[in-house]
Amino acid sequence: MEAKARTAHLGDEHGFTLLELGVSLLVIAVLVTMSLGAFRGAARAGELSSIRLRVTTALKAEMAMHVSSGVFLGTATEVRRATLTNEEPSLDWGSTSATNDQDVIARAGRLVVAGTMYRQAWVCLEAVSPAGDHVAVAKVAIGPASGTYYGHGTTRLCRGLRSVTAWPTSSW
Repeated sequence: MEAKARTAHLGDEHGFTLLELGVSLLVIAVLVTMSLGAFRGAARAGELSSIRLRVTTALKAEMAMHVSSGVFLGTATEVRRATLTNEEPSLDWGSTSATNDQDVIARAGRLVVAGTMYRQAWVCLEAVSPAGDHVAVAKVAIGPASGTYYGHGTTRLCRGLRSVTAWPTSSW
């Protein structure tokens, strides 16, 4: 009688089988993986937004210098970097290439319109995210290609005026 009561008692116990626990863990793992992917995408979008803000701020500083001096400065020399740092101290002005994710480089160049050469008539500003994304904005002051151009890619963008004028003019 006692053995019969023991087996009847065992049949009344409720619990999860090993298979049910394994499936539950698998579902949780899939949900965590999906959440991490969404988080990484949001973090990358935040980095790109921050870089776009930096190059836009840098363009405003270059535009202010262009209004006062008639030329874009660029960051090719220490004197020009110091001048831009005074104009916009919140940015780290790099020299000819962005060496860390805080640098903004500015490349200025001459432009020939209708046989007349204009020095420092365009500028291209570029920054790089920690993930290696390059974001650039360029301003051409005069001529048929005048306007603002926006570039985004995985390699250096500010190579020259021809590459800049192939970018979109509306936004990134």
